[in-house]
Amino acid sequence: MSNLQHSDRIRTVCEFLRENGIPKQYQPLMLAIILTLADDPDGSFRHACRIYAAQNQIPEETVMQSCKRAVSFGWETAASPAALLYAEHMSPEEFIRHAVHALNETQ
Repeated sequence: MSNLQHSDRIRTVCEFLRENGIPKQYQPLMLAIILTLADDPDGSFRHACRIYAAQNQIPEETVMQSCKRAVSFGWETAASPAALLYAEHMSPEEFIRHAVHALNETQ
């Protein structure tokens, strides 16, 4: 994959996260989880969290709780009816799967 394609993927995911009210402090985590799952469509949310936790030397449960907090903030702050989290209180796993799907649709 070229750097341009990689930067386009990052830009697309970051825009998706902003549109859904995900706070900036959680965007790097969410970006990493989404890109991990986009590269491994058969992977699970838990597996992606485990990879992130190992890479960053933090407990897996901390990663999963951070994803949950990020999506919870999105529920509270998503202002646009176009945002997935505007009306739906989906789980972090559901939200991330939607993000992966949205990313795959733009490629």
